[in-house]
Amino acid sequence: MPENITAAELCQKQDEFFRTANQYLIRYDGQQLTNAFYSLNQDYMNYVLAKKEQYYKEKQAEAEQAMLEMQAQQQYINEQLIQQQRMQNYIRMQRIQNLGNHAYYSNPLMYDPFW
Repeated sequence: MPENITAAELCQKQDEFFRTANQYLIRYDGQQLTNAFYSLNQDYMNYVLAKKEQYYKEKQAEAEQAMLEMQAQQQYINEQLIQQQRMQNYIRMQRIQNLGNHAYYSNPLMYDPFW
């Protein structure tokens, strides 16, 4: 039994199954009774298969949603890393520009004639 069938739902379906089976015992005999029980069994099996399919579709949808959330989180992390790299590059460029703005010979130790 799939996990998405509750105990109450299962009891209700079994009650319905046995009520219908009792009605078939009263109405039919011989080959008609055999066909009726076969049909009743097929209906029950189709119900169980439909519930299993529904359960697996729900689980698949949950897995897909989790995958989308994980991808979104990974995308956010990647964007943060890119932003951090851009900021580091910006800081590096600012340092290079600041070094370039100072005159090369402004360092007194380098061009001090009395050194």
